[in-house]
Amino acid sequence: MQTLIKKSGDVTVFNLIGKFDGGKDCEKTSRYFQDLIAEGRRKFVINFSLVRWINSNGIGCILQAKETVDQAGGQLVLCNLENRDLSTIYKMRLEELLDIKSNLREALAGLKTPLAKTAAEGRSLGEDRSKHS
Repeated sequence: MQTLIKKSGDVTVFNLIGKFDGGKDCEKTSRYFQDLIAEGRRKFVINFSLVRWINSNGIGCILQAKETVDQAGGQLVLCNLENRDLSTIYKMRLEELLDIKSNLREALAGLKTPLAKTAAEGRSLGEDRSKHS
């Protein structure tokens, strides 16, 4: 997998290309997030428009990135996921944890929400999911 990172204003967009299967890709992506957070970046989009498929390790990597960004008080939005990948996310009930938009324009618009509001909503990986039932 290749990762093209574009910084635009206060938003960082990860454009992923190829197969997202965790492993070394996840390690590399995790380092990118950590380095960018250390730079003070807090708003992120992962664009899947050029991803051919994601396996369970890739989904685990997305959750790891979400947790890293949440702990830093940031926002992470996913966009352009294929229907088969969305189906897996919904089967696992992960849509309750992940902010998913149809396209990049919607994802960028979703990041205009003040960060304090997102933190107040309690959208973290450690939240009790039974509250959403």
